[in-house]
Amino acid sequence: MKIWVNFLILLMLVINIVHAKSEQKFVKGELIVKFTGEKKINKMIRDLSRNLINYQKALTATGFHKVTFDVDKDIKSVIKTVETISGIEYAEPNYIYSIEEFDSSLDADYIPHDDKFSKQWGLINIGQKLDTKYKMTPGSDIKMLQAWAANPDSINAAEDVVVAVIDTGINLKHRDLTSNLWDNAGEYGAWSPQNQDDVDRAPGCWDKSCNKLDDDNNGYIDDLHGWNWVKSSSNMTDDQGHGSHCAGIIGASHNNYDIAGINSKVQLMGLKFLSKKGEGTLEGAIEAINYAMKMEADVINASWGGTTRSDALGEVIGRATESGILFVAASGNAALNNDYYGSYPANYEYDGVISVAASDFNDNRAFFSNYGKRSVDIAAPGHIILSTTLGKKGYAYMSGTSMAAPHVAGVAAMILGLQRDKFDRAPEKLRKFLMNTSDRKVSLNWAIISGGRLNALNAVNEFIPVGHTAPGRRSIWSAKDISIESAHPYQNLTSQEYIIHEPGAKWIKVDFGRHHLETGKDNVELYDSEGNLFDTLTGFGIKATSRAVKGDTIKMVLKTDKTVTEWGFEVSGYSFTK
Repeated sequence: MKIWVNFLILLMLVINIVHAKSEQKFVKGELIVKFTGEKKINKMIRDLSRNLINYQKALTATGFHKVTFDVDKDIKSVIKTVETISGIEYAEPNYIYSIEEFDSSLDADYIPHDDKFSKQWGLINIGQKLDTKYKMTPGSDIKMLQAWAANPDSINAAEDVVVAVIDTGINLKHRDLTSNLWDNAGEYGAWSPQNQDDVDRAPGCWDKSCNKLDDDNNGYIDDLHGWNWVKSSSNMTDDQGHGSHCAGIIGASHNNYDIAGINSKVQLMGLKFLSKKGEGTLEGAIEAINYAMKMEADVINASWGGTTRSDALGEVIGRATESGILFVAASGNAALNNDYYGSYPANYEYDGVISVAASDFNDNRAFFSNYGKRSVDIAAPGHIILSTTLGKKGYAYMSGTSMAAPHVAGVAAMILGLQRDKFDRAPEKLRKFLMNTSDRKVSLNWAIISGGRLNALNAVNEFIPVGHTAPGRRSIWSAKDISIESAHPYQNLTSQEYIIHEPGAKWIKVDFGRHHLETGKDNVELYDSEGNLFDTLTGFGIKATSRAVKGDTIKMVLKTDKTVTEWGFEVSGYSFTK
């Protein structure tokens, strides 16, 4: 029934398509099983035992259990047998998640004095140089410096917002991260031994964080800053670097050292299920997500993923979003269209899951980034991003949608801190808000749902650009066929207008047949009745539909440069509501 997956942390540049389709990895001799009848668990255990399958334990997520069997047995046959047992809904391999690495002056009211801040182009891009190899386009950033200046409260707004970084852990000793580690209130504070057993169990301990007791009765001992499912330990320090890199983007302190995070103050919950080798199990992912839900995190950052849908993982993510957590997921690094290939958890269709593509320092979709106009929500900087890693002063550049996702998680935390009354425990509203306030970019316009790159300034100012809203899902659309075409091929240095008008229409959108324009150079620009640019068409495509805009009129303008000419474009019709 199930196929298995080699889950990939979306850490570095490119995972080629051949690898994305390679044989999937899983823990031999282990299954994650979903029970439907917890009251009959003893009977199910006996039925499993009769089939030489050993029950191991219940996971903390209700309904999920781990079982083992002889590693020499065919896993497909075992799954088939398990799923015939009454009371078992489904069984899946204990998938393995693994890392794939690929080597690879400011004018504002508020500027962090962290000495590496000028290299953080994703927050402020003025065309600065990282080295002679890379040329940057000024303004291709999330407008972070302007957001801090527009609302100084935004700098520390996330002080009480909890972001769960489910990854390889967080560096507990890094000078940019230590002050922003989440503290579990139930495992924090003075404690004194009451008897000799206490002394023997925790010698020299005078705090709840080290007394080797589960003070808050959540099932975890001394989980002050989070938990480590790799070693079943409260020590969730990072031994790989990836999790710390994500954490630094979200919340490296503005402390005059090195880099500055999106939030100077935030609560970073470290949930480690990936090892030093970058490998972790489906079991660990489920437990980490369930922990974040139990401890009432506000945002989850998930900079990992893979090509196969796990029912168990999807179910637990659904529970998390229903509990009020925004789940931020990296879209993938295989340069694939997620509409057709799929990448999980980014492709789970819950309103509280926001899928993030990577943009580069020229506001293009990063060449490695997955995309999808029906499946990927928003883009954020993800190419050559500087952030914290291992060591007290460790920093490194990394690339991937792994780096894009924490930009979104960081801004989401900031907005939550500023507007708790509006977005608290409402991840679907926060997701739509971040998409609606994004910066529409030609390179992203037909590649992802919002067509935009994250914009912190718009989010802080609650500014929604023209064309970022849409009619309700239940709106009734009418369609008309028309024929509008450019010259084939079109001419150089053209600026030609075409008008579509439907009297009385409340919303209107254009249906293109075929288009072939020089990408990024020759464009069809679409304007509303008030002259506001709301959409742009470029490159090659068949049967594309523009975004809907309010009003009864659309003006299309074909603008071309003096170099290459292509076939042009044709309009086959338009749709409208009244």
